[in-house]
Amino acid sequence: LITAEVGTPLAISQRIQAELPIASFRAAADLVGEVEWSAELGNSLVLKEPLGVVGAITPWNYPLHQVAAKVSAALAAGCTVVVKPSELAPFSALLLAEVADEVGLPPGVLNVVPGDGITGEALVAHELVDVVSFTGSPATGRRIGELAARAPKPVLLELGGKSASVLLDGLSEETEQAALADAVKSCLLNSGQTCTALTRLVVPRDRLDAALSTVGDLMDQYPAGDP
Repeated sequence: LITAEVGTPLAISQRIQAELPIASFRAAADLVGEVEWSAELGNSLVLKEPLGVVGAITPWNYPLHQVAAKVSAALAAGCTVVVKPSELAPFSALLLAEVADEVGLPPGVLNVVPGDGITGEALVAHELVDVVSFTGSPATGRRIGELAARAPKPVLLELGGKSASVLLDGLSEETEQAALADAVKSCLLNSGQTCTALTRLVVPRDRLDAALSTVGDLMDQYPAGDP
């Protein structure tokens, strides 16, 4: 489903797009038993309680993984969730909602509301949403922060970056080749649709031509085609 929707090569979909969400739910289930839900500190009793309704807004590149990471933790904490998946890749979130219904999750605990930015703004601003979790662009994150501040309500933002692969002087040829191979592989993971893609390469000037030649050869190993 995700290969058809996002274009992720099928082998990567099976290993990452499908298996990581399963791992997220398993980890959250294990964590429930490890959390100290109440503790006595001096003459005070500290209780950990659910925040309430979590509004979760997720991106399109890892559509089910990002939903599962937020939903699993929220449910483990005793919260209900309203998910707005990316309008570019909503199908896996809808499938998760069907699965949740089939396994008997009570109605209203997990809700999926597809839509664009207008839907997202309505979710963030809604008076019955207690906390917002967002993964996506800095521009959208700023807008969510503005809307949530009016309540106010807590906001958890995981925003995009632009990391670099840096090759320093003094590398052996073998190490440099391995580093360049890792950089190219990172750039092209999930068809290049990855927040951790090292799409900037910084090399010593006297190694530039050799690095470009190596990268060109490596790119030939990753043909574009049917995922």
